[in-house]
Amino acid sequence: MDNLFSLRGSVAAFFLDWPRRSGCNSYSREVSACTTRARTPLDAHSRLCSCTNLARTSRKAAFVASIPPEASVVAPLPYLAHLAMRQKLYSLHHVLKGLKTLSRSSYEPPPPTDFVLIDYHDSATFDASAGYYHPTMKMVDGRIVPSSDRLLHDFLQRCSWVSDSCNELTLLRQGERAPTPQTPSSGIVFEVGNHTQLLSISKSGNVLSKEQSLEIQMNWKFQDERDVFPWMLLRLTPHGYGGAVLTKGLCAPEAGAGPFRENWHIAAPKGLAAGDYSLEAIFIDNSRQAWSEAVDPGNQRSTLLSHPVPVGNVRVLAPAN
Repeated sequence: MDNLFSLRGSVAAFFLDWPRRSGCNSYSREVSACTTRARTPLDAHSRLCSCTNLARTSRKAAFVASIPPEASVVAPLPYLAHLAMRQKLYSLHHVLKGLKTLSRSSYEPPPPTDFVLIDYHDSATFDASAGYYHPTMKMVDGRIVPSSDRLLHDFLQRCSWVSDSCNELTLLRQGERAPTPQTPSSGIVFEVGNHTQLLSISKSGNVLSKEQSLEIQMNWKFQDERDVFPWMLLRLTPHGYGGAVLTKGLCAPEAGAGPFRENWHIAAPKGLAAGDYSLEAIFIDNSRQAWSEAVDPGNQRSTLLSHPVPVGNVRVLAPAN
């Protein structure tokens, strides 16, 4: 189903039945089967975010088409063939892995490219079983390889990026971001260690339809050394039973120290029934979650970074005839 996050077995039941369950550790164990493939959305104010009327395949094509032929690009594995007619094309899985192919030698990433394309539903690139996507690792020779999330962050830190995102897709383009405006804070929604604080989360409206997207806005505050990078899922629970889970993916991997405003657009998933829904944001450490599921299933440590964060209610409208 287009843009619906496909949950396996008891995981789906857990997400959609949270009020009748309790315990962060239990939640983290059950979500482990699905979070390896998380992904993101696109900016409704750019020409890309005609995303409200585009199916997933069309959105992917629109993202690829927006990259100029002469531009250098880092892209996921399934997209390389579509971007092949250019001189400087690099695979995202090398950046995430941090090692050369079939080698224990460190991978030296290229200089910052003009664009970075990420599809958080791309299980080939975000593949823990192949070793591409991993938490912090210690090599047999004692070297420490940072987590894939940290390796992506370090790659992006070398310049400024403008982000367009819609559902599972994110396109980062080199450019100067507008300064993050100062906003009064009513406290901290949740905190990760002493380096990451979510100060607020809100949505742009109360209606979601084929013709009308929603923007989720988050205000963050980061310190210099981030070792855990929140991965976000958005659960839509109807005032009844059922629902859906959308994947945003990594939160602000391009952000440096200081305040940072992040905007994520969501288009109505195909197959989502009309009705009233409550929204909850769920944040996990996905590199550990994916590795635990694929490589170390006996590891039962929680990867949940906070309890579900309410984001209000939304009315999903049926497509116009």
